[in-house]
Amino acid sequence: MLAGTIVYVNAGRELARIDSLSGILSPGLLMSFAILGLFPITVRKLLALYRRRFRRTAEEESATKKSDP
Repeated sequence: MLAGTIVYVNAGRELARIDSLSGILSPGLLMSFAILGLFPITVRKLLALYRRRFRRTAEEESATKKSDP
């Protein structure tokens, strides 16, 4: 939650800095929107990677326990 909040606050701060119509294309604002768009995708991929590793580790542990007499 904290990371998402930081991304939203940064985007809002950049929006507040717009003085004119040309300010919409400022590098800071474009970067904020890019981060805002990529953040959920990145988190989803990282969680999927974590779950695969956790599942693989759990399967290896259960296989080790089954092979021990």
